[in-house]
Amino acid sequence: MTTNKKAVITLAQMPPGTVANISGNDFPQFKGLLMLAHQHGIESMHSDLVRYADGQAVIKAVAIGSRGTFEAYGDAEPDNVPRGAQNEVIRRAETRAYSRALRLYTGIGECAADELPGDDRNGRQNGAQA
Repeated sequence: MTTNKKAVITLAQMPPGTVANISGNDFPQFKGLLMLAHQHGIESMHSDLVRYADGQAVIKAVAIGSRGTFEAYGDAEPDNVPRGAQNEVIRRAETRAYSRALRLYTGIGECAADELPGDDRNGRQNGAQA
């Protein structure tokens, strides 16, 4: 089911189980943003590795659909991913980039849980901003 491309989308419309509550704040998760984008006419997505050097990855993601074309960047490095994920910086950067592109596509302004640096997802704050 595709809805009006100008319809306002809110965090409350996220599918059940796709909003993380971290330290009393709600953050959409990638899986919910993707489901919501499909409900609102997303047609394709792609990503490109912009840079990978000194352990840091930067990815550009593009989301295209009936609401328009939206580009976003995501980055990751061993110091800003969860413990145990230091070897996943390219994948983490890609998920962050897609989460941002999907937030732009859906118009959801809240930072995605997937975008939070490392231990923030476990409720510890380090002053990171969306």
